[in-house]
Amino acid sequence: MRRYKLSEDDAQYVVDKLDIDWKEQALLEAKGYLRSPFSKEKLVWQLINMEKFTQEEVDYAMENISSDWKEEAVKKAEDYSKVAKLTKERVFELLINVDKFTQEEAEYAIEHAKIDWTN
Repeated sequence: MRRYKLSEDDAQYVVDKLDIDWKEQALLEAKGYLRSPFSKEKLVWQLINMEKFTQEEVDYAMENISSDWKEEAVKKAEDYSKVAKLTKERVFELLINVDKFTQEEAEYAIEHAKIDWTN
């Protein structure tokens, strides 16, 4: 296989000529990430900082994704319960501080997750 060295300008020219709909790509990437539970804030961060989409592309993805962020929080709380015995307070803290769910979403998750908090 032949390898070519392109300047950054030449590479950008080639990419621009591919006629890729980057907004649609951001939406597809967001849907892929949501195979696992994500908060909206963390998903936006991931798309911008790790996948290098622009804010405009990510805004498009967020406007066109059908996700119930409260249910995402429920799924994440249930994931935590599968790997460790945590208190409601600890799961709530993780949802807020690590996973970046809103307080309302985290409260909903604690209330609606199918977790036996008594053991």
